[in-house]
Amino acid sequence: MEHTHLQSKQKKIDRTKIICLSICFLTLVIGLIPYLCIRTSSTYISSFFEMFFHFEKITLDEDGLLYILITSFFSDFCWAFAMPFALFAFTDGNYSKKFYILCMPIIGTVLEFLQFLGVFSGVGDLFDAIIYFIASFFGYITIERRVLSWQ
Repeated sequence: MEHTHLQSKQKKIDRTKIICLSICFLTLVIGLIPYLCIRTSSTYISSFFEMFFHFEKITLDEDGLLYILITSFFSDFCWAFAMPFALFAFTDGNYSKKFYILCMPIIGTVLEFLQFLGVFSGVGDLFDAIIYFIASFFGYITIERRVLSWQ
């Protein structure tokens, strides 16, 4: 009887990992789209993919709010939203809520600060750090309220 209970628990963990990693992967791919199809400036990411594929750029007014939101914040939001899913899958959900919510914002804020100091290329934007926190929070809430309820 105990053996069956352990197998059932392991199946739930495996199913949760698959769901979390699938959501993580899908969100990362969605966050990649602005780099490939909208941004006019070349980035390491777009340069890498352009070696293998050609992407038609969508023309938007570069001074417009929509362009700024999509190219400056949307991808960061997607990547920060994906992080709790990856962490949850790789740690089997064994850490506290604070870990999943704060890990990405802390790492992201440090990277933004290093950009600000000129260690890495980039702007070093405080708004990005805020986006990391909001997205990580929503990612964790999605895990807690949706993914875990699917078990």
